[in-house]
Amino acid sequence: MLDFEEHILEKGQSLAPVFTTYHLQGLLIGITEYPNWVETGQWHAHKNPMISFVLEGGNIENRKNKQLQRNCGSIDFYHAFEPHQNIYQVFPSKHFGIEIDEDFLEKYELPENKIEVAIEENPFSKFIFLKILKEALLNDSFTPESVEMLFLDLVNDTPSTNRRACPNWVPVLRKFLNENWNRKLTLQELSDKVGIHPVTISSNFRKYFSSTFGEYMRRIKIDRSLTMIRESNQSLTQIAYACGFADQSHFTRTFKSQIGFLPKQFQNL
Repeated sequence: MLDFEEHILEKGQSLAPVFTTYHLQGLLIGITEYPNWVETGQWHAHKNPMISFVLEGGNIENRKNKQLQRNCGSIDFYHAFEPHQNIYQVFPSKHFGIEIDEDFLEKYELPENKIEVAIEENPFSKFIFLKILKEALLNDSFTPESVEMLFLDLVNDTPSTNRRACPNWVPVLRKFLNENWNRKLTLQELSDKVGIHPVTISSNFRKYFSSTFGEYMRRIKIDRSLTMIRESNQSLTQIAYACGFADQSHFTRTFKSQIGFLPKQFQNL
């Protein structure tokens, strides 16, 4: 049995060969890179809770009683002192993480489980996460407050907030929208799918999806584009069309509004 006390990473520490940090108010932003093959697989844990987003590449991750396949676009939460093992098979690999101080959790009365739920339940939490990355890279006098506000928005903006009051048709509709993101859908079609009157869907869509119908569908398209931008050989114009945008200009505007980066900037991170 491993003695994890020997493998606890203090704030700002990493096993990655290339690691850049930005120390902010109670939050530490870290960018880890594995540019070339290196032996990986050491069991370890972090002293503070953290969130990790895969920007490029990926890895197999072992945790207690489960194994995860982390690919480009994956976003996961780690509790403080939670043992895990990362085995990298794709190089280069690049991750972006946020480490949260205990003082920050106490200041805002944030239990770790609330952060975990926000990450797991909100399908677009990665959008706010990438805006945080953009702010960290700017690294000016406004960055600390901006990142703090974005993080609190990330934690509190989750569809699970009113989960008990959420009617049964909502998850059915959410699944249908995600499976048919590249089709033109009509309100009547949505109504027929979930067996709910069109007026009921219209009146409650923003309440349960935290956006208008158009905003939600554009977010799905942008989400699909993230991996394509980082890991495919297609041009941005080809990606725009593949994700259902009329032209690259529309794609660029929508991407910038959701992510904070221009598509080309995100591609070159």
